[in-house]
Amino acid sequence: MKTLYTKPAARIAAAMLLALTVFMGVLCITAVGLMMEHSSYIDGGYSLRQDVIRELLQQDADRLYTSNVVEYAMHPAPTDTEWLSDSLGYYNDPTQTNFLFTYYDSNHQPILKNELVEDHEALLRTFQTVFSDEAMRSITRSFPDEASARSFEDSFRRELEPNQELYSVDWVVESDESITVTISSYFGSELYLNVGLRQPLVAHDQYYLALKALDWMTARRIELTWGALASVILSAVLLTFLIRGAGLRPGEEVIHQSWADKLPLDGFLLLVAALWILPFLGLDAWSDSSERALYRAIAISLVFGIKVIFRTLLALWVVLSLSVRWKLGTVLDRTLLSRLWQWLKRGFGFFSRNMDLVWKQFSVWLLLSGVEALAIFGLGHQAVLWLWVAEKLLLTPLCLALAMNLRAIERGGHTMRENGIAEKIDTSWMLPGLRRYAEDLNGIGQGLQQAVDQQMRSERMKAELITNVSHDIKTPLTSIVNYVNLLRTKGLDSPDAPEYLEVLERQSDRLKKLVVDLVEASKASTGSMPVNPEPTDVRLLLQQAAGEYSERLEARQIQSVLDLAEELPLIQADPELLWRVFDNLLHNACKYTQPLTRVYLTAAMVEGKVQIVFRNVSSAPLNIAPRELMERFVRGDASRHTEGSGLGLAIAQSLTQLQGGEFDLTIDGDLFKVTLAFPPAADMPAGEDEKNS
Repeated sequence: MKTLYTKPAARIAAAMLLALTVFMGVLCITAVGLMMEHSSYIDGGYSLRQDVIRELLQQDADRLYTSNVVEYAMHPAPTDTEWLSDSLGYYNDPTQTNFLFTYYDSNHQPILKNELVEDHEALLRTFQTVFSDEAMRSITRSFPDEASARSFEDSFRRELEPNQELYSVDWVVESDESITVTISSYFGSELYLNVGLRQPLVAHDQYYLALKALDWMTARRIELTWGALASVILSAVLLTFLIRGAGLRPGEEVIHQSWADKLPLDGFLLLVAALWILPFLGLDAWSDSSERALYRAIAISLVFGIKVIFRTLLALWVVLSLSVRWKLGTVLDRTLLSRLWQWLKRGFGFFSRNMDLVWKQFSVWLLLSGVEALAIFGLGHQAVLWLWVAEKLLLTPLCLALAMNLRAIERGGHTMRENGIAEKIDTSWMLPGLRRYAEDLNGIGQGLQQAVDQQMRSERMKAELITNVSHDIKTPLTSIVNYVNLLRTKGLDSPDAPEYLEVLERQSDRLKKLVVDLVEASKASTGSMPVNPEPTDVRLLLQQAAGEYSERLEARQIQSVLDLAEELPLIQADPELLWRVFDNLLHNACKYTQPLTRVYLTAAMVEGKVQIVFRNVSSAPLNIAPRELMERFVRGDASRHTEGSGLGLAIAQSLTQLQGGEFDLTIDGDLFKVTLAFPPAADMPAGEDEKNS
């Protein structure tokens, strides 16, 4: 099968079979839809036959009425008798038609019928339609004097029928003894037409053929339903077969383009559209030219089949060309519209980049002036008038838009001055040149707002820094001063002296650590701390850090859980600085983790980077944003009862960034999560390095 759809003969056979299948499917689906619409699966086709016959009767009635046969029958003239007889010949020939009709006037008196009608009253039960007939009629008479003419006109006016309306009265005085009067009037009436069919149908006309076709169709409605379903399935299979083989040749995997596939897509579609319409311009008239119903039905069926097959092949050509273009990724390449758009875009871009707003407006004005001059000297007055109207219709909205844009910029500048730089100018409906100017103003306001926000944030951080540093330094310093005074008062021989010395040592260490953290945080944030990157084994470093903190974690009833990938590449980092990052994070976990919970340490490759994650559950509610928790001297314990400088996370973040890593803090309820990400230093995993050593 794989090689079958690459063979040209197989593809040609599949295309022809697809065209025939579509043709048969169209016939079956049309028949099934028609029968379903008229409930033929329930009543056996009775409603469908009645509707089709009624439509054919209406067509014959319209054709008979519009052929002037009825008009000549209502107002006969001696010279029209032969014409009327010839025109009714078709309807009086039993071999030509089964159509029976009788025309009645508004008084229900017969005025025209065909000779085949035997019982005209029976036609009333078959079909009836109403026509409105209206015509102008003129009467011309000559009178010897004006009095006689006036008498004739008055009698005519008095005897007007209800459906008759006087139009005009023309007097012509030919001599002193002769006056000609012409009276014209509209005369309208309603005509009733009763039609029916002969039983049995003797002539092989459209009624006979339609009923035969409907009887055959309804008798095979189940077979036609299965045929419609089978045609859809077979068409889908054949189309899939042809699409898979589109562009392939026997023994080759490369997609080949035909000459049509190389055409621009829109040009190719225009070619197909022209072929879709042009070949059938005269076939419809030819198929309806025959007067005999049988020949006309055969011609219509033949033209319909040719149309369906030809257009199916055209549609298949489009689908296969699109599939080739899709396989090559060239569906929208080299289209005529895209080329025109790119050319216009380049031209407009060059014009927009190299000319300012004043010169652009001046150029447009010169162009319009030149067009006006050419129109005045080369065209007629009417053309100049229309050109002037078109120009004003074009310039008026542009001038209004320009004025409204300038007004919007003016209001925006005033609003910025009055309400602050946070206000914005709406640029959604502005002209391009003015839009750029308004966006520049918005950008200035946005930049100033960001600078003000940054300055205010910096001032707030400075105030908080002074407050927090003062508090954290004052607490141990106050303790040292107080206990020194106690030792001075009670002396070193006092039994409480050892306890006082222990407190002094603890508070001194706390003060020392605070000063060291301050210096370290300053160096890390300014980038003045030396960094010595080298290939570092993350697995080994995490295992050492977890082992060192295991006793301290167990003392607080906290379990550490290591989840490290089997093979991790080495990362390019400073081992000493990375150790200090781990130390700060684990020290933070020891202080703030809820007892009887776990601290998770994981390491794995995620999206091409070595990702290290620390997770623990906080003992205190973390009702603080991650960004604020990263600031200096901010603790998870808002009451500040625990010892510490609040610099651990800030130092860890600065040290991570100094080594080229990423530091991300996430808080979800009481879950505290820090994610570190480092790019791998080499492709060699850590296990291989350990084997080599």
